[in-house]
Amino acid sequence: MTAGKDDTAENKETYAIVGELVLIASALDTLLNSVMVQVLHLGASPMIEPVVATLEPVRKIEILKERASFIRNDVWRKRLTAFVAKAESVFRHRNIACHMPAIFENGKWTLTPVSAAKVLKHLNIADPKAKRISFNDLKAAISTGEKALSEGLGVVENFKRANAELAKKAAQTQSAKD
Repeated sequence: MTAGKDDTAENKETYAIVGELVLIASALDTLLNSVMVQVLHLGASPMIEPVVATLEPVRKIEILKERASFIRNDVWRKRLTAFVAKAESVFRHRNIACHMPAIFENGKWTLTPVSAAKVLKHLNIADPKAKRISFNDLKAAISTGEKALSEGLGVVENFKRANAELAKKAAQTQSAKD
């Protein structure tokens, strides 16, 4: 972050917002691993989560969006898609916070795009100034991340129960064949 001021309490609070958002995104990434394992019925091997963890969060989100369309239970599908949408929003804001420089302007911090692609994407033709991202948007993303963590745990628990029932039925079918 760039500033012409000393590290005041306001500056430290701004840094803390970015740090908290990054930590919540990391926690969500770890939770996405568990969600992937349960939703995709990948099994209980101790090595499956480390393998899933090698995927980028964006890929995990894409995979879960695709899988959600095959879930027949409307309530479970809606909960999964709501969780995925929140996680996607948090990761988008995390990328903004980590890749756009913070500028102290008019007495407050804002994030502003500096790369040509970002400037052109956020450029307003009527007012030729790139769109600034406020730290209030990042605070909202933190709140969204907290909700997503809670919802994600519920998704994991639901699918764990469903997977246990499927395994039980498979075992009963197998024992009936024997």
